[in-house]
Amino acid sequence: GVNLLTPPLTKGLGLEAQGHMQGNGAGDGHMDVQLTKVSSLQLGDATIKDQVFAQIPLNSMGDIEGVGMPGMVGFETFRRFVTRIDYGAQTLTLIKPEAFDPKTAGTPVPIKFNGNTIEAPAIYDGVPGTFTIDTGARSSLILNTPFVAAHAQFAKYADTPVAVTGWGIGGPTKSHVIRGHDLVLGGQHIAAPVVLLSTATKGADSEATESGNIGGGTLKRFVVTLAYWQNLMYL
Repeated sequence: GVNLLTPPLTKGLGLEAQGHMQGNGAGDGHMDVQLTKVSSLQLGDATIKDQVFAQIPLNSMGDIEGVGMPGMVGFETFRRFVTRIDYGAQTLTLIKPEAFDPKTAGTPVPIKFNGNTIEAPAIYDGVPGTFTIDTGARSSLILNTPFVAAHAQFAKYADTPVAVTGWGIGGPTKSHVIRGHDLVLGGQHIAAPVVLLSTATKGADSEATESGNIGGGTLKRFVVTLAYWQNLMYL
């Protein structure tokens, strides 16, 4: 995700948003994106100055999520640090790269960039693939539609019910929901996670360039440390 504000917050801060772009993500549709400049963002003891933020009307998703969504802190901020997410302690720690000791961080997992998202190799049900690492997703594992179609072992789930399993910039996302086989990420075995077999024909879950999406339901089992400058994630 990116640094962003919603239109009500932009207005409340007395900022002006300019331009027009199309924002895409999960779901069939899109949202209009504008840009604005924020003079200062303070996150804990870290201050980031003079940043361009996207303006996206995510406030429209408040009724769906059940909580207000005034904005988001994303990649442009976290890439400046080694960012550690301790789901159990409910803490986010920003570490200066020169002060980072990888010996304290756990198992290293190679990552690569696809724009401002990161991808890592993983194996599900014996099939290797490249998966987006998505700290903003509540699900454990989504398998993209082309990945599901390409592997015969998923055909047996074709007649199971389809449910709305998420909601993104493009609206609702639908999937078959299964309790499947093991996921292997960075040598770590996650036994039988809840898996969403996407039925999307548009949006992020329909992309053939990634196998799927590993989200918070899996990541919360670990302390996750993102060292973008090393092209590594530690578990």
